[in-house]
Amino acid sequence: IVDKLPDLQNVYSQGRTKNGLLTWQPAGDNEIFSWGPKISDLEYNNSGNLVPKGEGNGTPAKAFNPYDFFTNGFTINNSLNLTGSKRDKYKYYFSASNLTQKAFIPLSKYSNNSFNSRFEKIFTKRFNTKISLNYTNSSANNFSKNRSYSNIMYGLLTTAPTFDNSNGLSDKEALTNTSSYFNPDGTQLG
Repeated sequence: IVDKLPDLQNVYSQGRTKNGLLTWQPAGDNEIFSWGPKISDLEYNNSGNLVPKGEGNGTPAKAFNPYDFFTNGFTINNSLNLTGSKRDKYKYYFSASNLTQKAFIPLSKYSNNSFNSRFEKIFTKRFNTKISLNYTNSSANNFSKNRSYSNIMYGLLTTAPTFDNSNGLSDKEALTNTSSYFNPDGTQLG
């Protein structure tokens, strides 16, 4: 559950001070700081770069909200249990369950299907047989939860507010379109 996230600054663009002036610097220049000029003092030019107001095409710069990355998650758990017996003759038990989860991280999902059955035949008070069968099938598509620098939260929290993590695509397109995270030669962006 994502119920509390840290506040992020969304006033200043990517960049730093140069010659005493707050200057926007593109990610292509390996700029890692987000203390450039105020976003409200910038606009886009026809190439999509940020420039001071009055030097671009009039489209105001905007801060991207990295928390828009998250989606609503859900869990559905269905189960069926049957049990019965005939006194002093037999006992039986059967269960089936399905668990489906969609996480708040896009494209993360988990599913589990399981079946369990038991049968007991009672021949005498001292002699009986039991048979038990179990089957489980699980599948998952989960992102790494380790604390490495490739962690999703690290990327979201350290990206400058004027940098578009989705590469101009919708959230789902950015996740499924490999051009948003791989270079043309197959190496990973970043």
